[in-house]
Amino acid sequence: MEQNVFAAIKDGANIKGYTSWSLLDKFEWDRGYSDRYGFYYVDFNKRNRPRYPKASVEYYKKIITSNGFPNLREVGIIDVIHSGF
Repeated sequence: MEQNVFAAIKDGANIKGYTSWSLLDKFEWDRGYSDRYGFYYVDFNKRNRPRYPKASVEYYKKIITSNGFPNLREVGIIDVIHSGF
């Protein structure tokens, strides 16, 4: 991904930053809540809809703190915070 961003900048793209989709698991019109791809797992079975961070939260923190995509060998193992997902 990082190489693609650098190539786009070299080609003249005005790139100011990078973000990922999506913060929370969300509703999709054709799939309901069955697709789970947010940084935070939302438990839709509980009334107060608690949220639990996924392993992707830790990886995205590493992207932010290293100001780019870290070398995968340097990342190591990211613990899964809640194994029930």
